[in-house]
Amino acid sequence: MHPVNLSDVLAEARKRAGLSFRSLAAVSGTSASTLHAYEHGLKEPSVSVARRIIRAAGFDLDLKLAVEGQVRGLTSNEIFKLELDRMIAEHLIADPHRVLAIARQNLVRAKADRPIHEQPWIAQWESTIELPLLELVELLLADDAESLHLKQTSPFVGVLSQEERVLASERMRNRRRGLVRAS
Repeated sequence: MHPVNLSDVLAEARKRAGLSFRSLAAVSGTSASTLHAYEHGLKEPSVSVARRIIRAAGFDLDLKLAVEGQVRGLTSNEIFKLELDRMIAEHLIADPHRVLAIARQNLVRAKADRPIHEQPWIAQWESTIELPLLELVELLLADDAESLHLKQTSPFVGVLSQEERVLASERMRNRRRGLVRAS
């Protein structure tokens, strides 16, 4: 987890939305001069104000607290998703054209069906699936907070068969049993 500067987040949201200071200020209920001061670190917005501005740009602000230096363990749900991602990575290596075609189709559908506030993750995945194959595989296998957050909205739905999903679930149950016995 990386510390984030609100001024950078505000500037990034405005730029990604393609909005000028004036247009974002008008839709967010903030003056253009105040927005400019926030983006340049001359003023510090409250979290609620930053969230309002970012939402006006079509995005959302998701904050997580972490104790510096403390490593968070993975939840059982995250471990299960990592097992699914590992299986998807195997398919991606074996047949990249088929797997990427499924992901692209899912993104096209999501772009048409999902509300505007969900469009940023779609755009992020559209660029992510164009990465070189090994980088994409690395992302699927990564367990850092940023990768886990992105993979919550995976476009790889439909790559795994129902049998493979059941197998992943059985592996999770077996791991839990092993952990219980070991304690």
